[in-house]
Amino acid sequence: MNTKSVLYFHPRERKSVLFLLALTVLFCLSEDRLAEWLSPEPRFEILTMESKENYLTGCYEVNLLTKKELIGFGLDSALASRWINYRNTIGGFEKMEQVRQVFRMPERLADQMESILQFEEPLPKSSEEPDPDFKSGLRAVQASAPAANTKEKPEAKIARTRAPIEPFCLNTADKETLRQIRGIGEVFASRIIRFRELLGGYHSVEQLKEVFGMEPDLVDRNAEKFLIDSSRVVKIEWQSAEFREVLSHPYLEYDEVVCIFQMRREGTADATELKKCFDAELWDKLSPYLE
Repeated sequence: MNTKSVLYFHPRERKSVLFLLALTVLFCLSEDRLAEWLSPEPRFEILTMESKENYLTGCYEVNLLTKKELIGFGLDSALASRWINYRNTIGGFEKMEQVRQVFRMPERLADQMESILQFEEPLPKSSEEPDPDFKSGLRAVQASAPAANTKEKPEAKIARTRAPIEPFCLNTADKETLRQIRGIGEVFASRIIRFRELLGGYHSVEQLKEVFGMEPDLVDRNAEKFLIDSSRVVKIEWQSAEFREVLSHPYLEYDEVVCIFQMRREGTADATELKKCFDAELWDKLSPYLE
């Protein structure tokens, strides 16, 4: 058999063969990359605290850390951004449990960071990143163990105090006033004001616990800072208002409003007689809003 006749290709066939050879070579060179793309589980390179052992020494002010410093701890760029956004939203971290609530914060990484974070400095005001005047969250005390026979002097500790917050009226406070409270940021201040408008004013500090996302402990710790002016509570004009106006109050459901209007048609004039339309707990909350 003539070898030439076997290996001979028409010019058009020759181009196709060369094209297939080129594809084969490219496939071999990119096989590892292709396998990585098709991998069902994404691969993440997680920097552990051990790899940063020389860098992570001492204590770090959690509310002063920059995005660059967080990445140095082992957080990726997206997680560092979520950390800062969540910190700004709640007005600053106060405890480690809040750090763990950052979206997709690895539990292992949080455990490793817990021993080096401290919660003493407040979040710098009106700043997405810590103020340059603070220089760095790494400026905190170096965690070096004192000598066994050396006692720490009382004056070595510097007390960090904040200016006391004067009590203010909860029914007239604006966002800036509310944000004086550590733990209440821009979002919570807006929610407090919005809920106040829907209610017609607060008649009790306990009502703040009903604001979406508000921690009861935060309200209890700062209860003495909130003053209640009951004269500013807007009453529900249940004897003259339309059905939908009464139903718009956040404490009232459809069946309860139907009961109120039924009693109104029967000639009820005393608001205390409406008590039978509600359970005891709801009546205690709603009665200050009824004429």
